[in-house]
Amino acid sequence: MKSATVKHGRFGEGEICAVEGRYVSVSFGGTVKKFTAERFFDFFTADHETVDALKGEIAAALEAEKKREREEEEARKERQRVREEEERRQLQLREEEERRKEEERREREERSPREALLKKLKSFGFEGFLHTTEFYNFQKIVESGYLYSRAELKRMETPFSDRGKEDIIAMTDSGIKNHARFYYRFNTPTNFGAHYSRPVILVFDEDLIFEKDVEFSLGNAASYHSLQTRSARNALECDWTCVFEEGDPRHSKYLPKQNKDMSEEETEEWKEGWARMYAKVKRLRNAEFLYPVKVPISRIVRVYFYFEADRKKAETFCNEALRSKFVCDPSKFEFYR
Repeated sequence: MKSATVKHGRFGEGEICAVEGRYVSVSFGGTVKKFTAERFFDFFTADHETVDALKGEIAAALEAEKKREREEEEARKERQRVREEEERRQLQLREEEERRKEEERREREERSPREALLKKLKSFGFEGFLHTTEFYNFQKIVESGYLYSRAELKRMETPFSDRGKEDIIAMTDSGIKNHARFYYRFNTPTNFGAHYSRPVILVFDEDLIFEKDVEFSLGNAASYHSLQTRSARNALECDWTCVFEEGDPRHSKYLPKQNKDMSEEETEEWKEGWARMYAKVKRLRNAEFLYPVKVPISRIVRVYFYFEADRKKAETFCNEALRSKFVCDPSKFEFYR
């Protein structure tokens, strides 16, 4: 449509130079002026043929301009989306880095008290974290490669010989059941009432104490009187002398002594105090270490057997690495006698 002649009411006749998007350029004697394409015919007249052709060209130019604008808008939105996505990614990376640094900081802060706690435990003859089980269970543990929590065994529908008392297990918090449970010492009061037929004691690596998400139960974990904590600082406050005290808990040095000159009323008060302290001593001697869900048998450092026959039987299904950790020592099973 370039060079088509049109007439403007004020400027007179002119020639169309170009139709560019929303604008039509017209030359009036060498002077070029631009007009909006949408209202071009409000100002110009031309013959019908020129009008029809020009309207078609203007419409095509306007549509092309709109398409270009849509494409630019879509491109702008895509750039914006990419920028926002990158900003979110960078924010996520910064948050992850901050979490990692915070976790490392907490681990550094927690490392020292855990080292102090381990030193404290070892001062009482601590060998590692102890798990007592039946020989039947030991074979299943070796076959699976893990010591599982009671809850996980139930979930997997794995049969096992349970020596826990049903009434106590029923009252135990479900969170506790999601942990593999260990004692710090041999011959706990709980073991005395477990009625094992062929007991085996698994001793797990002391370095489990430095693992994430482990908990210290300052007393029997089934008791609501016992504090469960992930803080080794809190665990250091436990009376570990009482936890590792040997002998019949009824003769514990922590129990109140009766004065021969007590009145009957004072004697009743003494009996109540004695019973409360006796329950506390038993609870503390059953202090536990809780490890989430499962522990690999590669963390076993020693396996104690009561029966020599069981040790020999275990050699038939254990590898050399585990067999080298076998010890037959009935003295570790005073509760069984």
